Amino acid sequence: MRVTAGSEPEDAKRPLRWLGLVWVVLLGVLMFLSAKMQAHGRAGLLDFEFAGSGDRARQMLTAWGNSAEVAGRWAQWVDYGFIAVYVVYLTTALRRAVRAADNAGMRRAARIGHILVPAVWAAGVADAFQNTAQLLILGRRSIDASATAALVCGIVTSSLLIAAAISLGTNWFLRRRRAAAPQPT
Repeated sequence: MRVTAGSEPEDAKRPLRWLGLVWVVLLGVLMFLSAKMQAHGRAGLLDFEFAGSGDRARQMLTAWGNSAEVAGRWAQWVDYGFIAVYVVYLTTALRRAVRAADNAGMRRAARIGHILVPAVWAAGVADAFQNTAQLLILGRRSIDASATAALVCGIVTSSLLIAAAISLGTNWFLRRRRAAAPQPT
């Protein structure tokens, strides 16, 4: 039996929807904490993640003061949960997309999806290392090396997650286009 795009039972979609909801809630918490950091020194969470140098990280710490540093620490710990959720969510979504691509005869899209599943896990590991580096900076330990490590990990994480998102979007679009095309009789 050939499965067509969008024919997955509703029960099978429910866990992915719950994971998506948790992902959005954690993202909201991270945005709140970032806004709290910005209110005390104009640099938010993403600015901190991509500071890139010990000097820039020290400038942020000086500008923030204690309240924003506390928000920064909370943001790192919340982000560990966010990482776990997005890794499981994207892995599940990619595996479903691979199955759907296989069923639709889209072998190249399926192969790319197979490659990107471990890439999502690698992104999660790099993101966790980035959080560790940022916690070291917030603890004023190894600031120069940690700022560089956080930047490199952030670039790796972002690149891998962008590749996964492009793959998912392309896979979805191609399956919809193929499903809408007239079928030979």
